Amino acid sequence: MLCARALRGADMKRTVLALFVSMITVNVHAEEVSAPVMNDVEKAAQGLLVADPQTILNVRGQIGRASAAKRAPVLDTFEDFAEAPLDIEEVFNVSSDPNSQTPQILLARYMSTSVNFVDAYGKPWPIRRQMSFLSGLVEVVRVVEPAPSTNENGESSTGIDINDPQAGSLNMSSLKNGAAGNITVYLVNRSTPITLAVSGKSGVYHKEVTVKIDEVGPQTDLKKVNRADEVVVGTKTDSDLNNALYGVGPIGSKAMVVEGGEGRAWLKGDALYLQTPLSVFSPRVMGASHANGRYRAYKLPTTSIVMASNNEGKTVSLKIKRNVAASIYEESQQGSGY
Repeated sequence: MLCARALRGADMKRTVLALFVSMITVNVHAEEVSAPVMNDVEKAAQGLLVADPQTILNVRGQIGRASAAKRAPVLDTFEDFAEAPLDIEEVFNVSSDPNSQTPQILLARYMSTSVNFVDAYGKPWPIRRQMSFLSGLVEVVRVVEPAPSTNENGESSTGIDINDPQAGSLNMSSLKNGAAGNITVYLVNRSTPITLAVSGKSGVYHKEVTVKIDEVGPQTDLKKVNRADEVVVGTKTDSDLNNALYGVGPIGSKAMVVEGGEGRAWLKGDALYLQTPLSVFSPRVMGASHANGRYRAYKLPTTSIVMASNNEGKTVSLKIKRNVAASIYEESQQGSGY
């Protein structure tokens, strides 16, 4: 009896031990099945955990160079572009606010980009100097270079004429595809320079860029601006200029055709009368008049091209042409005997 009980107890222990061993085996197999399979990169990363410090530094250097290579632009002189890049025009507003965004100018290889700086009133803001470290990558040329000059007192200077209508313009072009950097421009009578970020693109570029600064430039006369429409006693009135202001051609004038912007023009003698909502800065303004409306009247020397600025500060070129129908009529009248 005692022997039978002992045998049953031994069988029970063996059964419990077998169950325990089987449970451990199942768990081990489950862990092996659920463990992720590492690729070569992960195995190499695991190996770095036991590598010496110098090996770790070498690997970090390789990772940094690979990351920099992905971000760096590709500089080359590709010759087989089948399509011409798309040209765009844009106006950038710049202020003294530190949060003001930097103008981003897109360049294309050997395509000229014109950049014009104007003040809050649309007048050109002369450039004193521009600086960059993009030699061999981006070519920058000022339209008006400093030249020796002599003033009324006989004193000589090597500065620029701040009243020149193109003193605030420069041209730039990319010499290599993918060139990128920035250009710092110093303006006359402005302490804070303006930074332009430039980058070369293969499919699009800025044909014309206007950088408008929300300050008063040296070409703007605040006395004339603030006078507005006040009447000054003793000044000579110009009836032809007043007629042009209200869209009436001066007596004895010939109507001209204006292209490139809104305006009406009349030619009388050696003067051109122009009615337009634009701010004219070239050629030299001989007289101006404006009322409470949106139009202004200008008396200009005879010219075929008038340069002006719109409300956004963008430069507009107006072409003045003769009226073909009126010319034919005049010629017929001259040959008719009247």
